Amino acid sequence: MTISELDDYSHDRWEGILGFMVNSSEVLLEGEEPATPPSQFVIKLLQGGGLIDVSGTASRGQTATVTREGFAFVLQDINT
Repeated sequence: MTISELDDYSHDRWEGILGFMVNSSEVLLEGEEPATPPSQFVIKLLQGGGLIDVSGTASRGQTATVTREGFAFVLQDINT
Protein backbone atom coordinates (compact mmCIF):
# COMPACT_ATOMS: atom_id res chain seq x y z
CA MET A 1 0.00 0.00 0.00
CA THR A 2 1.38 3.38 -0.96
CA ILE A 3 1.35 6.44 1.29
CA SER A 4 -1.25 8.02 -0.97
CA GLU A 5 -3.51 4.95 -0.73
CA LEU A 6 -3.12 4.86 3.05
CA ASP A 7 -3.93 8.57 3.26
CA ASP A 8 -7.06 8.11 1.12
CA TYR A 9 -8.15 5.10 3.20
CA SER A 10 -7.71 6.89 6.52
CA HIS A 11 -9.46 10.02 5.23
CA ASP A 12 -12.44 7.95 4.07
CA ARG A 13 -12.70 6.20 7.45
CA TRP A 14 -12.38 9.48 9.35
CA GLU A 15 -15.09 11.16 7.26
CA GLY A 16 -17.34 8.13 7.83
CA ILE A 17 -16.93 8.44 11.60
CA LEU A 18 -17.58 12.19 11.63
CA GLY A 19 -20.54 11.81 9.27
CA PHE A 20 -22.06 9.13 11.49
CA MET A 21 -21.55 11.24 14.60
CA VAL A 22 -23.40 14.24 13.22
CA ASN A 23 -25.89 12.13 11.23
CA SER A 24 -24.98 13.99 8.05
CA SER A 25 -26.33 13.34 4.60
CA GLU A 26 -23.40 14.11 2.38
CA VAL A 27 -23.70 15.88 -0.92
CA LEU A 28 -21.40 13.99 -3.23
CA LEU A 29 -19.68 15.42 -6.26
CA GLU A 30 -19.95 13.50 -9.51
CA GLY A 31 -17.83 10.36 -9.33
CA GLU A 32 -17.34 10.54 -5.56
CA GLU A 33 -18.06 7.54 -3.38
CA PRO A 34 -19.79 7.95 0.00
CA ALA A 35 -17.56 7.60 3.05
CA THR A 36 -17.46 4.20 4.73
CA PRO A 37 -19.60 4.11 7.88
CA PRO A 38 -17.83 3.12 11.11
CA SER A 39 -17.77 -0.45 12.37
CA GLN A 40 -19.84 -1.54 15.37
CA PHE A 41 -16.66 -1.53 17.46
CA VAL A 42 -15.98 2.13 16.61
CA ILE A 43 -19.63 3.03 17.34
CA LYS A 44 -19.36 1.37 20.76
CA LEU A 45 -16.06 3.20 21.33
CA LEU A 46 -17.70 6.56 20.52
CA GLN A 47 -20.58 5.69 22.86
CA GLY A 48 -18.24 4.59 25.63
CA GLY A 49 -16.29 7.83 25.27
CA GLY A 50 -19.48 9.83 25.71
CA LEU A 51 -19.21 11.37 22.24
CA ILE A 52 -22.54 10.04 20.91
CA ASP A 53 -25.82 8.53 22.01
CA VAL A 54 -27.17 5.87 19.62
CA SER A 55 -30.73 4.85 18.90
CA GLY A 56 -31.87 1.99 16.67
CA THR A 57 -30.31 -1.39 15.98
CA ALA A 58 -27.40 -2.49 13.85
CA SER A 59 -29.67 -4.54 11.58
CA ARG A 60 -32.22 -1.76 11.04
CA GLY A 61 -29.80 1.14 11.05
CA GLN A 62 -28.50 3.22 13.86
CA THR A 63 -28.84 6.93 14.35
CA ALA A 64 -26.29 8.87 16.37
CA THR A 65 -26.96 11.95 18.41
CA VAL A 66 -23.79 13.87 19.11
CA THR A 67 -23.23 14.91 22.72
CA ARG A 68 -21.71 18.19 23.88
CA GLU A 69 -18.35 16.45 24.23
CA GLY A 70 -18.79 14.87 20.80
CA PHE A 71 -19.53 18.22 19.22
CA ALA A 72 -16.32 19.64 20.67
CA PHE A 73 -14.49 16.56 19.33
CA VAL A 74 -15.90 17.02 15.81
CA LEU A 75 -14.78 20.67 15.73
CA GLN A 76 -11.18 19.85 16.61
CA ASP A 77 -8.38 19.92 14.06
CA ILE A 78 -7.99 16.51 12.37
CA ASN A 79 -4.49 16.06 13.80
CA THR A 80 -5.68 16.76 17.33
